Amino acid sequence: MKVYRQVKMSVEHFEIGDSINIKLKGIGKFEATVQKVYEDGSALFIFDDCVDDRPMNENGKNDGDFDFSDLRKWMNTTLLSAFPKKIRSRMMDVRVNDSEDEMLLRVPTRSEMFGQDENSRYYEEDNGERLVLMENRCNRVCMSPADEYCWYWLWNRRVCNTTTFANVNPNGNASYNGASNSDGVRPAFRIRNL
Repeated sequence: MKVYRQVKMSVEHFEIGDSINIKLKGIGKFEATVQKVYEDGSALFIFDDCVDDRPMNENGKNDGDFDFSDLRKWMNTTLLSAFPKKIRSRMMDVRVNDSEDEMLLRVPTRSEMFGQDENSRYYEEDNGERLVLMENRCNRVCMSPADEYCWYWLWNRRVCNTTTFANVNPNGNASYNGASNSDGVRPAFRIRNL
């Protein structure tokens, strides 16, 4: 009988589908999977599950997009400091566009999850392309810290509304929610190769 088995090994180069375990101090232990490998050998990782539930903005607005959101501030201070030093020291800028300040953590974009579709025009453009693993809906579904299927935030604000951002629903489908609601936080980060 043929079986597929995950094997733990040391590697010199990342490949799509590689996973690492990350212990976030004071938060818990999580797995993150390589979603994209860049020409320089660095890799974009996205957590397999959410690390917390938080609002995008306490004031309920989406002006200033993710760059100026309460969620981004929390991710790049509190959450970043919970990462092990050996990972933090290898993190690279993971911003979506040049208008942002450097950031080491963000949430995935709508196009990374769903590509371009008929509803893309309703969301802030991110110029990304669909990640190969996210073509499978099962990879878009994730669990909350309470071990329940959950909604989680995406980077894009909804341009036809002043209070909403894109998100993914518990079935792995595209949706949106009000910025002051608490949705899951599924971090994305980029680290350099060894």
